[in-house]
Amino acid sequence: MGHMVTKAPIVSVVIPVYQTGSILLDAVDSALAQVGVEVEVIVCNDGSDDDPTVHALKEAEQRGAHVINALHAGVSATRNAACQAARGRYILPLDADDRIEPTFAQQASEVLDARPEVGIVSSVGRYFGESDATFGTGPFDMGRMLHENIIAATAAFRRDDWEVVGGYCEDLPVLEDYALWLRLIRLGREVEILPEQLFWYRQWPGQVTRNPSNWHGPQALIFAENHELFARFAAEYVDFQYKRSELLKHYRNRYGPFDHLLHEARKFVNRQREKLRGS
Repeated sequence: MGHMVTKAPIVSVVIPVYQTGSILLDAVDSALAQVGVEVEVIVCNDGSDDDPTVHALKEAEQRGAHVINALHAGVSATRNAACQAARGRYILPLDADDRIEPTFAQQASEVLDARPEVGIVSSVGRYFGESDATFGTGPFDMGRMLHENIIAATAAFRRDDWEVVGGYCEDLPVLEDYALWLRLIRLGREVEILPEQLFWYRQWPGQVTRNPSNWHGPQALIFAENHELFARFAAEYVDFQYKRSELLKHYRNRYGPFDHLLHEARKFVNRQREKLRGS
């Protein structure tokens, strides 16, 4: 039996999908399993027409998700379409290859209800697939945030704020979540990191986000759009860079130049690859 929404949803979990039907239902089921708060689940199909995704979309609808079909336009446009259709006060994006714990929506909505100054609520995350390390632990560091995105794409925000800032930037093929977070911070919104591990991030070969060569152009656009934010938090940004520099000096003084270590690490990785090929 599908998940029935009996009241107006407070949280809309939005899931963009493009030809990842073989794993979509894991994400959908984790969204439908939310407890303690009224949730709707919106799956937006970014033009997928492969059989596994078409089948998974039909199954997701039968289980209680609302499915939207759109022309292929990329993840930003797909998320925006899902957010536009959302009825909840709060949005919780979830990629089709990831999962959330059952209390994520409840805990995030409680923070947003109680603290109007907070505009982004994330949690500790854990990789699965190729790694099981945790990431995204608090406290939030604005200096580090200006250096790199430290908020996962799966973080709750207010639908009204999404509308005010113009949503996800559809000109960005990657780092679109980073651009949105900085836009929300420019509104004066604060970031809260839930201490529990409530988010699971799948790692698999071929992910676009794992290729840094895709980031250069988007990073330049994000910097240009947020130059005033860099100026406002210049002290925090410089302090973070100084600490990184001092830490690097510390390790170099203690362990010597890194060139030899990097060379040995590459040799080790290559040896492991050869073993895997031979097995």
